[in-house]
Amino acid sequence: MLAVVFLTPLIAWILTVSLAALLLVIGYRMMDVHSFKLLKSKDMCLDFCVIISVVIVANTISLIAASGLGVLLAVLLFISEQVHSSNIKQKSLGDQRFSKHLRTAQEIDILKKESQHNVIVELQGSLFFGTTDQLFLTLE
Repeated sequence: MLAVVFLTPLIAWILTVSLAALLLVIGYRMMDVHSFKLLKSKDMCLDFCVIISVVIVANTISLIAASGLGVLLAVLLFISEQVHSSNIKQKSLGDQRFSKHLRTAQEIDILKKESQHNVIVELQGSLFFGTTDQLFLTLE
């Protein structure tokens, strides 16, 4: 009873210290040391910058501001990645690739004659406003 009456402020600190130690241990175990090797890659460096900036904002300002910043940076990173990548997976001429559609002999003859002028383009990835101009110029 004397300890509760006289040592209450000290007992409160014990709970805070033990909670802080627990959080440090959990945080250390959550870190993957092998993921830091990905920092050598230029592609992953921007992703780590997003993570670090979100953590800094969460610790200094608020979680809501950090969430907003994370979403904004992720959108900008997505747009940048899409603009710098090609949407064309493969191009082939008409005489290199044929469809499985059944055609008449006359249609097959026309396709064989004009096959040098036909290009088959296989697309990949997302097509949105940031990549349409690049795709259009490539197709021209």
